[in-house]
Amino acid sequence: MPLDLATRTCRALVGRRFKFRLSEEDGRGCGLRFYFPSRVVPKTLVKTGGRMWGLFGEAGLALFLRTILWYNWGMYLCVDIGGTKTLVALVNEAGKIVRFSKFATAFDQKRFFAMLVEEIRIGFCMDNVRAISVAMPGPTEKNQALWLGNLPWANFDIAGDLNAEFGLPVFVENDANLAGLAEAASFRGLSVYLTFSTGVGGGVVRNGEMEASTRIYEPGHDKYEWDGNVMEWEDFASAKAVADYFGKLTSEISSPDDWHEVAMRIATGLHSVVSSIRPNHIIFGGPLGLELKKYQRYLKKELEEQLSPGAKMPKLTVAKLGDKSVIYGCYIYARDQLVN
Repeated sequence: MPLDLATRTCRALVGRRFKFRLSEEDGRGCGLRFYFPSRVVPKTLVKTGGRMWGLFGEAGLALFLRTILWYNWGMYLCVDIGGTKTLVALVNEAGKIVRFSKFATAFDQKRFFAMLVEEIRIGFCMDNVRAISVAMPGPTEKNQALWLGNLPWANFDIAGDLNAEFGLPVFVENDANLAGLAEAASFRGLSVYLTFSTGVGGGVVRNGEMEASTRIYEPGHDKYEWDGNVMEWEDFASAKAVADYFGKLTSEISSPDDWHEVAMRIATGLHSVVSSIRPNHIIFGGPLGLELKKYQRYLKKELEEQLSPGAKMPKLTVAKLGDKSVIYGCYIYARDQLVN
């Protein structure tokens, strides 16, 4: 079959069977209909399909189309709600982020939800989305947030509201649990994920699955003595608290003495986490956690002096997925919930 004829045939087949359009992307991806592993334009895709047909016949075209469909078969809309900003991402069945955006989290509950819906409708194509997964900055139960320490929201059934807007299954879980699910997926034994951001959150994972007994785990609200006062851990060890103390972003801290101060603040609560849970790994996330290498040696020294007898020093690691840990956890959680 000549290549030009194969190309026309491929275009016709794709257009009729899969509603593929050669229009430019409309800002949400709906014009393309599919997302691709690389930055290719629709005409290039059609031309490639035509060549596959010309060289290998129907088997070649079938393989080509199956590859594109596999990459786009199911999409998951993932929402990571933080105390200061909210991340929204479209993740495909292969676990790749194909579209991403963020906006400031509004303190007013109704305004936030209106902003979220607008962000989704304007910025994301929902045609192939199978489910919506939402990470909340507080403990959750039965698909609802129990409370939110850093946001003044109440009686917020975000799962029900999003389902009413988009008609899709919605799964809600604590953000640190989801980040731990993604970060500790390949770890054996017991792992604790800690995020040092607006507050201090935590998630416990055993052999790649969320630990049921510690599903509601809020280490940032545990109280310790610091600077002569009894305070919640996150009030003196979160990224926000540290930034307020030094008058600069945590990424701007450079003095070794300042990093030693940070290590002491974190160690004050961390020794309790290690002594009570006895994890094999502790994964650090959030703006302050991602700076671990700058204060790790100070932190280890402080921990060794404070650990309970018999408690072993866990392996301390930085979140390998960076600020996308929660988004990937949302994807894994929604995918598994649909299977189950």
